[in-house]
Amino acid sequence: MIRPCLFNDDLSHNFDKSVEIAERLGVGYLKLRNVNGKRISHITAQDVKDIKAVLKNTSVKLSCIGSPAFSKGCEIADEEMYKEQRRVLDTLFILCQELELDKVRVFGFDKPKGEFKKHHLNDYFEQIVEKYLEPVKLAEKAGVTLMLEPEHETYLGTSEELSRMVKALDSKNVRICWDVSNAWNAGDKPYPEGYEFVKDYIVHVHVKDAKIDPVTRTVASDRITIGTGGIPWVDIFARLHKDGYDGEATIECPFAPWTAELRPYLMEAITADVVGLHAILDKAGVPRA
Repeated sequence: MIRPCLFNDDLSHNFDKSVEIAERLGVGYLKLRNVNGKRISHITAQDVKDIKAVLKNTSVKLSCIGSPAFSKGCEIADEEMYKEQRRVLDTLFILCQELELDKVRVFGFDKPKGEFKKHHLNDYFEQIVEKYLEPVKLAEKAGVTLMLEPEHETYLGTSEELSRMVKALDSKNVRICWDVSNAWNAGDKPYPEGYEFVKDYIVHVHVKDAKIDPVTRTVASDRITIGTGGIPWVDIFARLHKDGYDGEATIECPFAPWTAELRPYLMEAITADVVGLHAILDKAGVPRA
């Protein structure tokens, strides 16, 4: 089953309002990222209590946590930042237990700013594996799956790179949050070529569309309504469904700044994305959740 999902903070900074908007849009799942104006790793015990209270009175459910762990300035040589990100994961593992969640999104360490093309995974592969060993053990103990997401500013950008890291870490608690557009931005050809690398490890999918250059097959723009760009979403979801994927498809709004609640043009964009995703799933022959 493939279940449409939204980032809560793409809708509102207030969790109760994001649930209200999701209900209105007919989307049954939310992915937690920032809550009540705070980073997910900084929410308080009262925030958790409030989230639980809201969820008791709605059919909307939480899917997982969209943390920025090991990105957003966390470079492989920055030991202090690494230790801070480790502490963040400890907090998120506790949050997962409190909210009955079992998946946390993570990244593959930022490349130095402005030097993306000069740094390659081969040069840092063993270091990244080493730095992930302890977090993976703690994730196994907590019963949480770490979902590696591709991102061109990190060392894990393509499907092949993600697959290589998952195999090296060799744990059922390390899987992939497949962001097709991000992989394209990293120089990947995510479908059908890249899919073969990641198909056995996908536990979450990010959905946004992009204008693809027909010659180079690279992303020309990622501000395209889902279903109107060049990513073959119908084929992708038909294949995921055929291969037994059972998880969420989270719409990620690429229009900054966040919070559609306060910006009508963002709400229009997200509404169009929801309509587009539903149409794609219908065309792909995917049953509605």
